[in-house]
Amino acid sequence: MIHLITSPTALKEARQWIEPDHLAVIAGDAINALNDLDYFPCDVAIFSDDASLIPNTKLDVLTMDQWIQKLEQSPCRTWS
Repeated sequence: MIHLITSPTALKEARQWIEPDHLAVIAGDAINALNDLDYFPCDVAIFSDDASLIPNTKLDVLTMDQWIQKLEQSPCRTWS
């Protein structure tokens, strides 16, 4: 499952219910909250336009084409 998380509150709350095989794509106001994030239960990705804002090299970086491809391949998605 793919989760597009755009707020710091959603980022914090999602840690309680996201599964290890999910993908969390962080954008919007949630980007700044990534600097304080020490653990997340699944893979985390950001958009290539936001990559310069986050010095964490452990994050996957998605282009818009890759984002669309992931959405098209995923049977289930949520937005928050």
